[in-house]
Amino acid sequence: WAQRVSQRNYNSEDGAVDLQLGSLLTMPLQRVMKYGLLLQEILRHTEDGEERLALESMISHVTSFCNELNSTYRAKCDQAELRGVADRIEDAKLPDWIDGLGDETATVLESYRLNLMRPMPHNGQLRRRISEGDVRFKDEKGKWNDAKCLLFTDLLLLAKSSKRNSLRLLRPPLRLDRLVLHKLSDPNNSLLLVALTDFGSVDCLMCLACDSQKATDEWSDRILQARILLAAQLQQQQQQ
Repeated sequence: WAQRVSQRNYNSEDGAVDLQLGSLLTMPLQRVMKYGLLLQEILRHTEDGEERLALESMISHVTSFCNELNSTYRAKCDQAELRGVADRIEDAKLPDWIDGLGDETATVLESYRLNLMRPMPHNGQLRRRISEGDVRFKDEKGKWNDAKCLLFTDLLLLAKSSKRNSLRLLRPPLRLDRLVLHKLSDPNNSLLLVALTDFGSVDCLMCLACDSQKATDEWSDRILQARILLAAQLQQQQQQ
């Protein structure tokens, strides 16, 4: 009997959807996010004071649960996305250092490779990728080259795409809290990024450009907004 019932289809009212018993049993779990709306609608038609208090308490608990569920789901999605980027990263300079300094040094340097999955130092949380896009990068000889710019919650990377879909770093990671932006008035829509040391001197700089002034402005706005959010997190951490 159980086997026959599990294989039987149940039609919806309009007959457009066929649902098996297993699908019907899982529907309450799949509609968790709608419970709050359902309870609010019941509350709207409820007049008894005690029942209203009970419904308001239920709505509060359901809302809290749904928010936590959303946060957990978003964190898992962000982690999976970050893992995808981390697996593509290749350090362009580290192999040269290893070859020149010997096997023992190579073992030591392996622990200092860039690890995007490592928690952010200021709050112990995993970083999140904010944006990734194509830009042009001016090298030491003044030549413009195609590159990928990757913006995270606490750092910025400049990399070169390869045929294997990997990303080869062109510059060391830039900390957003040490990054200063300057828009240059040139025909290339350039954006100068200066990484400062703790003493306020130049540690590293990059000159980037996009295909249009609008695209350059969008990148500038994204970086500035990320810096503001990071600064707020750092300030909150210091207050704690």
